Amino acid sequence: MFASTVIGRCKQCKKSGRLKHESASYAWSAARFCQNLWIEGLVEQNATTSRHGIPTAVQQYRGHHNSSRLAISTTRWHGNPNCQVPPISRSITSATTTASRRSSSCDHTWLFPIIQQQRKHSTRAASNAPNQTLQQQQNRKRSGTDIASDREMVLSAALEQSSASTAQSLIDIMFQALRQVNNPKLAWECYTDLTLRNKLHHLTRDQFRELIRLFRHRCSHTESLEYVLTLMDDMASLGYRIGRKEKVVIMRLLGMNGKLDEMEQVFLDIKQDKMLLVMDGDAQKPFNTMFDMYQMQKDVVGSKHVAERSLEIYGEMIELGVRPGPAATRSLMENIRGAGDTHDVVEMVWSWLWNKMGMIVGGNPVDLEPSLYREMVLYFASAGRAEYALEINDLMVKRKIQRDVRVGTALIHKVGRSGNLERAMEIFDEMTRIDGVQPTIVTFNALIDIHAHKSPEPDIEGAGRIYEKLQEYGLKPDIATIGPLIDMFAKKGDVDMVRRLYRDLIDNQQLKPNQHIYSSLIECFVKHKDKESAMNVLQAMRKTLRGGVTMANQVTYNLMIRSFVRDNDLNGAFDLLDLMIESKLQPQSRTFTPILGLLADQGNVVGVNKIMEMMSNIGTRMNIFTHTALLEAYTKAGDIRGAERIFQKMKQRYRLNTQTFNVLMYGYMKKNEMDMVLDIYRHMLKSHVGMNEHTYGILMYYFSCRREPKAVESLLATMKNSNITPRVTCWTILMQSYFQTERYDEGFRVYDRMKQAGIKPSYVTYSLMVATCVRTGDLELAETIMGNAINRYEKHSKAEESRELLANARKMASTEMYTHNLPKLVDELLKERQEQQPPEAKLPPHLFDPLINAYTNRLDFAKAKKTFGLMMDLNVKISATAYVTLMNMYKKEERLDIVDHLWQHLRTRKANPVPMKDLDPEIEKDIPLPVAIKDSTDILFSREDVNSLELSISQQQSDTVSPFALSVYIDTLTQQERFDDLAQLWDELTEEQYPFDEQNWNRYLTSLAESGNVEKASIMTLKYVSEHHENVQPSIRISDNPSLNDDQRRQLHNRTYRALAQMLDISAEGLSDRQLYDTVLSTLETNSL
Repeated sequence: MFASTVIGRCKQCKKSGRLKHESASYAWSAARFCQNLWIEGLVEQNATTSRHGIPTAVQQYRGHHNSSRLAISTTRWHGNPNCQVPPISRSITSATTTASRRSSSCDHTWLFPIIQQQRKHSTRAASNAPNQTLQQQQNRKRSGTDIASDREMVLSAALEQSSASTAQSLIDIMFQALRQVNNPKLAWECYTDLTLRNKLHHLTRDQFRELIRLFRHRCSHTESLEYVLTLMDDMASLGYRIGRKEKVVIMRLLGMNGKLDEMEQVFLDIKQDKMLLVMDGDAQKPFNTMFDMYQMQKDVVGSKHVAERSLEIYGEMIELGVRPGPAATRSLMENIRGAGDTHDVVEMVWSWLWNKMGMIVGGNPVDLEPSLYREMVLYFASAGRAEYALEINDLMVKRKIQRDVRVGTALIHKVGRSGNLERAMEIFDEMTRIDGVQPTIVTFNALIDIHAHKSPEPDIEGAGRIYEKLQEYGLKPDIATIGPLIDMFAKKGDVDMVRRLYRDLIDNQQLKPNQHIYSSLIECFVKHKDKESAMNVLQAMRKTLRGGVTMANQVTYNLMIRSFVRDNDLNGAFDLLDLMIESKLQPQSRTFTPILGLLADQGNVVGVNKIMEMMSNIGTRMNIFTHTALLEAYTKAGDIRGAERIFQKMKQRYRLNTQTFNVLMYGYMKKNEMDMVLDIYRHMLKSHVGMNEHTYGILMYYFSCRREPKAVESLLATMKNSNITPRVTCWTILMQSYFQTERYDEGFRVYDRMKQAGIKPSYVTYSLMVATCVRTGDLELAETIMGNAINRYEKHSKAEESRELLANARKMASTEMYTHNLPKLVDELLKERQEQQPPEAKLPPHLFDPLINAYTNRLDFAKAKKTFGLMMDLNVKISATAYVTLMNMYKKEERLDIVDHLWQHLRTRKANPVPMKDLDPEIEKDIPLPVAIKDSTDILFSREDVNSLELSISQQQSDTVSPFALSVYIDTLTQQERFDDLAQLWDELTEEQYPFDEQNWNRYLTSLAESGNVEKASIMTLKYVSEHHENVQPSIRISDNPSLNDDQRRQLHNRTYRALAQMLDISAEGLSDRQLYDTVLSTLETNSL
């Protein structure tokens, strides 16, 4: 058993001369332990040979020892009262019993000094009484009982010494098992034997504390918790004080075992016992333990809860006057970052920090740990909240807290990317001049990046200055320096500049292109419609491995898909999607965003739903942007009720963002539900959702439609006060608001104000001015404005053609393409381009439509055709409006055969254009099918302003014939009295579920009345009035005469009910328009009975 095992091990070790695992002192302790067992054997032997059956003092002691052994408490210190003691081996006890009955062969001479001392004492007593009588000596002669008592006294003293020696031997073995042998199980057996022998009082408080430390480090956290709880129970039972350090240990063990509530209770005990605040440097220990344990259990309790509790703990440290150190701050920030940067988390952190930064303790501001300021700046910068980062930065300056290079760089980048380049440069100046911080290459890369991504146009000159300053500091550009420059010119479509920078990257800087560089090349190729080269770069990336992984990642495919979608190539986008899945890359929600945006822009609800179904099938999670695309599809399709249903579902699922509110506001505005526009705006304010330029644009458009230019001016001023720069769209809406109230002089003065503000008018601005001049009858001024717009376009087109373009763009992706001369330095290239203006947008067709319509209405067909021919010569896209304008011109010219050709071409969707040379030599170029271009009246979503408002645009061919074109063709058939053809066409379109508008119905009913088909005209009129009118979309076009319907509440236009009255032989003489209208309807209803 245990004793024999130890003795055997000692003998074996001595015999072999090897004591590798146990030291000599360990063996000597074991030998002494055996001697103590022999003494206990003597005690038991003495008990069995006691006289007269009277228990001796030794027997009483021994009995007491056997009956009063202290059991391990089953009640843990502040733990679970049902917690059971871990199973303990009883080998020590059994070994003790066996050894006590075994005779020992050892020479136990260590007891002789005690007996000899007692004998010397007796001899001295005898020699001091020489004069005593013999009788007295005989009286003092020892009796047998006295001898037995002496023997018991000797044995009792031996027993006491044996008990202490046994306990010390067990204690020595226990500590050596923990310190040297690293055998906690053996150590715990020793401790259990001490407990069963009632010898725990031999352990001092310091030894208990050392045992807690050793068991904590030598065992797993589960076993450590049980051992440490037992040790603390025993300390308490012995009257030892349980200190702060031990409680902190138990806090950590409870936390490691997931018992956070119990850990909190121990923390509360420490606080109530006033142990939290200590004078030494250990004051932060309990708090740091809480930080660490919550971070360890974040997967169980949730990252957000961990962040919330960490903020509370850190705040409690500040309130108690415990200055958090860097370790506490680091743990706090790790727990905050673990919760993410969602709006709720960011706002929670900001609210907490703002309160703490302004908190007053003892009449003075709280002196927070400097690293907290720095880390919070980095956190809010990474979360995209530059305004919060700036607030902290200003406070750091005020309190003279040193800013390091990381803080400065983060502030520069985020503030600059938010559009405030001036403030970003001020921060750079403060960092270098006031704080004395040496900028790194990362700092300069951030500066170049914010200049390269300045909106609305990159700041090439500023990027050049930064590059020069970088060289002044003696820093060498890296891939992150050249990358933003290449990306800047790639977005501008400057192929030549991209090529030269790419060459400098490889030849001069000796750098290898990374994924961002290749992505910029792809974007540049796609911008020049060189899809083949873009695909070659993608294939090269797929073959290039970095760290065993292909360079073509999800970002690359997302870029390619977005580029193909921008070019309206959905088939190419889906091919890339298949290639991405084939490469075992999981498409992300952002992968589908461009596709969804294109379909939403078309109002293709069915297509959006199919894409969402595809995302679900391949396991791609949908987010708020996915559902916003669906919402936009409903609004663009005119289904505002469907949009409302989607909006309500999104409210329950997401925290709505600015874009979501903008889309629904736009939908209500297009449906002319102006009250709902304001309701959604109020909802947006209550939800604390920020406004952007698009939001202001919608509100400005709203008040413009209400003919309130003063309100539009107020909104423009509010934008400036909110640090939102009004762009050309907002200025154009302001101009429109004055034109609609016939305040033309003030409207044209807006043009001068735009130029003074440095805003270049867009082609939509020119189109609005042209249309206004046409409306006021000043066609000469309209032609002048149109000519200025054309001159500007031609000037930029020639400059674009004069640039040196790459002969074969596909070679640009190859590192083997070199020129004979070394490329210029980057700073020289930047200077060369800083005066160069960006490429001009294409001329829109709505710049020409007003004048074509004006000449057509004046029956000046020659000028109308000349203007249309000029539009074709400039390669302007033919929109549906321009196509209908051409049909209307030929209808008024009574060239009805050409109208028929144009209609059949539109209806059959033939790829071949209409051969105008044979039909009308005055228009030499053939007429292609129209493309879907935004309505000229939709200033908010005009072609040039789409990028600034981040909206997709569709230029693909329109699949549905325009209701405007149908109205022109119905008039043409009616004019030719081709009533049968019209009836057949109407039936075909009805079967196809064509969305007839108000104009279509009125023209069709008029044709039925003029054809004399009383029965069908009566049936269709009543059907339209009773069933279809509320579902029919109203439409008003420039060519329509408002007098045709003098009362907008009437379902039938003036021309329609007069034709029906003539068909019914109802005399209009003496009847007002309203009386005639009511008479026609009542007659039709009577006849139907």
